[in-house]
Amino acid sequence: MNSPMDLILLIVILGLLFDFTNGFHDAANVVSTVIATRVLAPITAIVMAGILNFIGATQISGVAQTIATGLVETQHATQMVVLGALIGAIAWNILTWHYGIPSSSSYALIGGLLGAAWLHGGLEIILWKGVIGKILIPMILSPLIGFSIAYILMKCLYLYKPKNEKIFRRLQIISAMFVALSHGLNDAQKSMGIITLGLVASGYLSTPTIPLWVIFACALMMGL
Repeated sequence: MNSPMDLILLIVILGLLFDFTNGFHDAANVVSTVIATRVLAPITAIVMAGILNFIGATQISGVAQTIATGLVETQHATQMVVLGALIGAIAWNILTWHYGIPSSSSYALIGGLLGAAWLHGGLEIILWKGVIGKILIPMILSPLIGFSIAYILMKCLYLYKPKNEKIFRRLQIISAMFVALSHGLNDAQKSMGIITLGLVASGYLSTPTIPLWVIFACALMMGL
Protein backbone atom coordinates (compact mmCIF):
# COMPACT_ATOMS: atom_id res chain seq x y z
CA MET A 1 0.00 0.00 0.00
CA ASN A 2 1.33 3.42 -0.92
CA SER A 3 2.25 5.83 1.85
CA PRO A 4 0.96 9.44 1.85
CA MET A 5 4.45 10.64 0.93
CA ASP A 6 4.51 8.31 -2.08
CA LEU A 7 1.19 9.72 -3.25
CA ILE A 8 2.40 13.30 -2.80
CA LEU A 9 5.29 12.53 -5.14
CA LEU A 10 2.96 10.86 -7.62
CA ILE A 11 0.59 13.84 -7.55
CA VAL A 12 3.43 16.26 -8.23
CA ILE A 13 4.79 14.13 -11.08
CA LEU A 14 1.38 13.72 -12.69
CA GLY A 15 0.64 17.43 -12.22
CA LEU A 16 3.80 18.32 -14.12
CA LEU A 17 3.04 15.65 -16.73
CA PHE A 18 -0.39 17.20 -17.24
CA ASP A 19 1.35 20.55 -17.70
CA PHE A 20 3.51 18.95 -20.39
CA THR A 21 0.62 17.25 -22.23
CA ASN A 22 -1.24 20.54 -22.15
CA GLY A 23 1.39 21.80 -24.58
CA PHE A 24 0.40 19.08 -27.09
CA HIS A 25 -2.76 21.06 -27.77
CA ASP A 26 -1.82 24.68 -27.27
CA ALA A 27 1.90 25.28 -27.71
CA ALA A 28 1.81 25.24 -31.52
CA ASN A 29 -0.89 27.93 -31.55
CA VAL A 30 1.56 30.42 -30.10
CA VAL A 31 4.10 30.21 -32.93
CA SER A 32 2.23 28.74 -35.89
CA THR A 33 1.21 32.07 -37.47
CA VAL A 34 4.57 33.82 -37.26
CA ILE A 35 6.35 30.73 -38.59
CA ALA A 36 3.86 30.07 -41.40
CA THR A 37 4.08 33.67 -42.62
CA ARG A 38 7.89 33.65 -42.17
CA VAL A 39 7.80 36.66 -39.91
CA LEU A 40 10.10 34.80 -37.51
CA ALA A 41 12.43 31.87 -37.98
CA PRO A 42 11.17 28.69 -36.22
CA ILE A 43 13.96 28.67 -33.61
CA THR A 44 13.46 32.37 -32.84
CA ALA A 45 9.71 31.91 -32.46
CA ILE A 46 10.09 28.86 -30.22
CA VAL A 47 12.65 30.56 -27.96
CA MET A 48 10.45 33.65 -27.70
CA ALA A 49 7.41 31.54 -26.85
CA GLY A 50 9.32 29.51 -24.24
CA ILE A 51 10.63 32.59 -22.45
CA LEU A 52 7.27 34.37 -22.40
CA ASN A 53 5.46 31.20 -21.35
CA PHE A 54 7.85 30.92 -18.41
CA ILE A 55 7.41 34.58 -17.45
CA GLY A 56 3.63 34.33 -17.68
CA ALA A 57 3.57 31.17 -15.59
CA THR A 58 5.36 32.88 -12.71
CA GLN A 59 2.57 35.44 -12.37
CA ILE A 60 -0.11 34.01 -10.10
CA SER A 61 -3.64 34.53 -11.38
CA GLY A 62 -7.10 33.54 -10.21
CA VAL A 63 -6.96 30.38 -12.32
CA ALA A 64 -4.77 28.54 -9.81
CA GLN A 65 -6.96 29.54 -6.88
CA THR A 66 -10.10 28.48 -8.75
CA ILE A 67 -8.71 24.99 -9.34
CA ALA A 68 -7.43 24.69 -5.76
CA THR A 69 -10.38 26.11 -3.86
CA GLY A 70 -13.21 27.20 -6.16
CA LEU A 71 -14.63 23.95 -7.60
CA VAL A 72 -14.82 21.35 -4.82
CA GLU A 73 -14.78 21.62 -1.06
CA THR A 74 -11.12 21.43 -0.11
CA GLN A 75 -11.68 19.33 3.00
CA HIS A 76 -13.36 16.62 0.91
CA ALA A 77 -10.71 16.55 -1.84
CA THR A 78 -8.68 13.44 -1.05
CA GLN A 79 -5.48 12.26 -2.68
CA MET A 80 -7.45 9.77 -4.77
CA VAL A 81 -9.76 12.52 -6.03
CA VAL A 82 -6.77 14.55 -7.19
CA LEU A 83 -5.10 11.50 -8.75
CA GLY A 84 -8.32 10.57 -10.54
CA ALA A 85 -8.62 14.09 -11.95
CA LEU A 86 -5.02 14.11 -13.19
CA ILE A 87 -5.08 10.63 -14.71
CA GLY A 88 -8.35 11.35 -16.51
CA ALA A 89 -7.12 14.71 -17.84
CA ILE A 90 -3.77 13.33 -19.01
CA ALA A 91 -5.42 10.37 -20.75
CA TRP A 92 -7.88 12.68 -22.49
CA ASN A 93 -5.10 15.06 -23.57
CA ILE A 94 -3.10 12.25 -25.12
CA LEU A 95 -6.14 10.65 -26.78
CA THR A 96 -7.40 13.88 -28.35
CA TRP A 97 -3.88 14.90 -29.42
CA HIS A 98 -3.29 11.52 -31.08
CA TYR A 99 -6.51 11.66 -33.09
CA GLY A 100 -6.34 15.41 -33.77
CA ILE A 101 -9.55 16.18 -31.88
CA PRO A 102 -9.93 19.84 -30.84
CA SER A 103 -10.10 19.81 -27.06
CA SER A 104 -9.51 22.04 -24.06
CA SER A 105 -7.00 20.84 -21.47
CA SER A 106 -8.61 23.19 -18.96
CA TYR A 107 -12.00 21.54 -19.25
CA ALA A 108 -10.38 18.11 -19.26
CA LEU A 109 -8.85 18.83 -15.86
CA ILE A 110 -11.95 20.54 -14.51
CA GLY A 111 -14.17 17.71 -15.73
CA GLY A 112 -11.80 15.14 -14.23
CA LEU A 113 -11.80 16.92 -10.87
CA LEU A 114 -15.59 17.30 -10.76
CA GLY A 115 -16.14 13.71 -11.84
CA ALA A 116 -13.71 12.30 -9.27
CA ALA A 117 -15.19 14.50 -6.52
CA TRP A 118 -18.71 13.43 -7.47
CA LEU A 119 -17.77 9.76 -7.30
CA HIS A 120 -16.02 10.26 -3.97
CA GLY A 121 -18.50 12.37 -2.02
CA GLY A 122 -21.52 13.09 -4.16
CA LEU A 123 -22.75 16.26 -5.81
CA GLU A 124 -22.96 18.12 -2.51
CA ILE A 125 -19.17 18.56 -2.24
CA ILE A 126 -19.05 20.37 -5.58
CA LEU A 127 -19.10 24.17 -5.30
CA TRP A 128 -21.75 24.84 -7.92
CA LYS A 129 -21.54 28.61 -7.54
CA GLY A 130 -17.91 28.47 -8.61
CA VAL A 131 -18.59 25.96 -11.40
CA ILE A 132 -21.38 28.06 -12.90
CA GLY A 133 -19.86 31.50 -12.31
CA LYS A 134 -16.24 30.73 -13.15
CA ILE A 135 -16.54 27.87 -15.65
CA LEU A 136 -19.89 27.56 -17.44
CA ILE A 137 -20.67 31.24 -18.00
CA PRO A 138 -17.14 32.14 -19.23
CA MET A 139 -17.16 29.01 -21.42
CA ILE A 140 -20.21 30.36 -23.24
CA LEU A 141 -19.29 34.04 -23.28
CA SER A 142 -15.57 33.90 -24.14
CA PRO A 143 -15.97 32.52 -27.72
CA LEU A 144 -18.71 35.07 -28.42
CA ILE A 145 -16.60 37.96 -27.12
CA GLY A 146 -13.51 36.75 -28.99
CA PHE A 147 -15.45 36.35 -32.24
CA SER A 148 -16.98 39.82 -31.90
CA ILE A 149 -13.65 41.55 -31.23
CA ALA A 150 -11.95 39.68 -34.09
CA TYR A 151 -14.78 40.58 -36.46
CA ILE A 152 -14.55 44.28 -35.58
CA LEU A 153 -10.77 44.28 -35.98
CA MET A 154 -11.01 42.60 -39.40
CA LYS A 155 -13.57 45.19 -40.54
CA CYS A 156 -11.27 48.00 -39.40
CA LEU A 157 -8.31 46.48 -41.25
CA TYR A 158 -10.30 46.12 -44.46
CA LEU A 159 -11.29 49.78 -44.24
CA TYR A 160 -7.78 50.97 -43.40
CA LYS A 161 -5.91 48.76 -45.91
CA PRO A 162 -2.36 49.75 -44.99
CA LYS A 163 0.08 49.44 -47.89
CA ASN A 164 3.11 48.81 -45.72
CA GLU A 165 3.24 45.11 -44.90
CA LYS A 166 5.84 45.74 -42.19
CA ILE A 167 3.01 46.92 -39.96
CA PHE A 168 1.36 43.51 -40.16
CA ARG A 169 4.64 41.74 -39.57
CA ARG A 170 5.22 43.72 -36.38
CA LEU A 171 1.65 43.21 -35.24
CA GLN A 172 2.02 39.47 -35.74
CA ILE A 173 5.08 39.41 -33.50
CA ILE A 174 3.31 41.47 -30.83
CA SER A 175 0.23 39.26 -30.94
CA ALA A 176 2.36 36.11 -30.73
CA MET A 177 4.14 37.55 -27.69
CA PHE A 178 0.84 38.27 -25.97
CA VAL A 179 -0.49 34.80 -26.79
CA ALA A 180 2.64 33.19 -25.33
CA LEU A 181 2.47 35.34 -22.21
CA SER A 182 -1.23 34.67 -21.64
CA HIS A 183 -0.72 30.96 -22.34
CA GLY A 184 1.72 30.76 -19.45
CA LEU A 185 -0.42 33.04 -17.31
CA ASN A 186 -3.47 30.79 -17.70
CA ASP A 187 -2.47 27.23 -18.53
CA ALA A 188 0.39 26.78 -16.08
CA GLN A 189 -1.91 27.94 -13.29
CA LYS A 190 -4.08 24.83 -13.67
CA SER A 191 -1.20 22.55 -12.77
CA MET A 192 -0.23 24.77 -9.85
CA GLY A 193 -3.78 24.65 -8.54
CA ILE A 194 -4.23 20.89 -8.81
CA ILE A 195 -0.81 20.16 -7.27
CA THR A 196 -1.59 22.53 -4.40
CA LEU A 197 -4.94 20.82 -3.88
CA GLY A 198 -3.12 17.49 -3.76
CA LEU A 199 -0.64 18.84 -1.20
CA VAL A 200 -3.52 20.01 1.00
CA ALA A 201 -5.25 16.64 0.64
CA SER A 202 -2.02 14.91 1.65
CA GLY A 203 -1.63 17.07 4.75
CA TYR A 204 1.55 18.61 3.37
CA LEU A 205 -0.09 22.06 3.40
CA SER A 206 -2.58 23.36 5.95
CA THR A 207 -3.95 26.05 3.63
CA PRO A 208 -4.23 26.09 -0.19
CA THR A 209 -1.43 28.61 -0.64
CA ILE A 210 0.68 27.79 -3.68
CA PRO A 211 4.30 27.08 -2.66
CA LEU A 212 7.11 28.85 -4.48
CA TRP A 213 8.66 25.56 -5.64
CA VAL A 214 5.36 24.54 -7.25
CA ILE A 215 5.22 27.85 -9.14
CA PHE A 216 8.79 27.46 -10.36
CA ALA A 217 8.37 23.80 -11.36
CA CYS A 218 5.19 24.44 -13.36
CA ALA A 219 6.67 27.57 -14.94
CA LEU A 220 9.76 25.63 -15.98
CA MET A 221 7.64 22.85 -17.48
CA MET A 222 5.52 25.40 -19.33
CA GLY A 223 8.64 27.10 -20.70
CA LEU A 224 9.85 23.78 -22.09
